[in-house]
Amino acid sequence: MSTKKFYIGLKNEASTNTLELHFLDYIYNGFDWNTWEEKNMVADTIAQIQAANPSKIKVVINSLGGDVMIGLAIYNYLKSSGIEVETENIGFAASIASIMM
Repeated sequence: MSTKKFYIGLKNEASTNTLELHFLDYIYNGFDWNTWEEKNMVADTIAQIQAANPSKIKVVINSLGGDVMIGLAIYNYLKSSGIEVETENIGFAASIASIMM
């Protein structure tokens, strides 16, 4: 039995109910060659946010960009979620990653 792997780094602080989403690579849907599963970054991001039920989200970005449709879907979800969102750039925020800021 394999466990589902997520490629979005996250940290959930219970004391402040702040969820940190770390986008530290390209923004794209990948393929896990070990499990033969196609990854859906938008669905994974939304699932992680809904599971954590945070009052605040901190988005940490170091990305050269990637798929515009995926980045816009994540951006639009964060914008319309009603949750306070804070962003931090720790390196690059190029292409679609700059829009997500």
